[in-house]
Amino acid sequence: MTFTIAVTNLSTRITDAEASLMTRACQYQLTKHAAPVLLRTTWKVKFYKKGVTPPEDSFPMIIMDTPDQANALGYHTTDDKGKPWGRVFASPVLDNGGTALRGAMSVSAVLSHEVLEVFVDYNVNLWADRFDGTEVAVEVCDPVEADCYDVLVGVNQIPVSVSNFVLDEWFDAFQVGGKFDYMGTVTQPLQMSPGGYIIVRDLSNGHMQAVWGSKEAEAMHAARKPFHPAARSSKRRAAEGHH
Repeated sequence: MTFTIAVTNLSTRITDAEASLMTRACQYQLTKHAAPVLLRTTWKVKFYKKGVTPPEDSFPMIIMDTPDQANALGYHTTDDKGKPWGRVFASPVLDNGGTALRGAMSVSAVLSHEVLEVFVDYNVNLWADRFDGTEVAVEVCDPVEADCYDVLVGVNQIPVSVSNFVLDEWFDAFQVGGKFDYMGTVTQPLQMSPGGYIIVRDLSNGHMQAVWGSKEAEAMHAARKPFHPAARSSKRRAAEGHH
């Protein structure tokens, strides 16, 4: 089934031209990279200007200035009817040395992160067994969160950064050899790059916790992307109190 992620720009710090470019970059990544390697049918990612109402059955993803939780870069979740929606925030990115379109700390990479994770698990309920008494949340960008690469957009081939993501093989604890993420930064299943993290649930008691790729990743994540009560991970980590 093909769905549409409707990107709308309500930010005063990101221009419609920039928002359109990052939306097109996400569409390119989804169609040319993610869908083929994940063996899925691609979705549509379309930009809608302020004042233009997206289709009722599309999944809204809104770019805004100020987060409703201090320093949050973005999040996605589902409403009470199970419909996915998300937010991407420009100010925490731009105020911490980031840019609109280039680099791991960019609004485009955050948008790509949210789009990819909605694409893979839009019901926000998938887990993979680690066969050690725990399971890991199926979040395809979190394990390699700080990694990004550029795609070229439009006739002028403008470079726009998008998020790295893990492949299906990454979630198979018994997989030996092969490729585990799109950029090839990790070398075995369930491994994180230094800037990544995962959400782990203990099958014996249901306790959930974040496991970090490095101490630096934990500190950086806590500073720039704290827990949001509406966020996707809140469903998985309700007892944790941070994201």
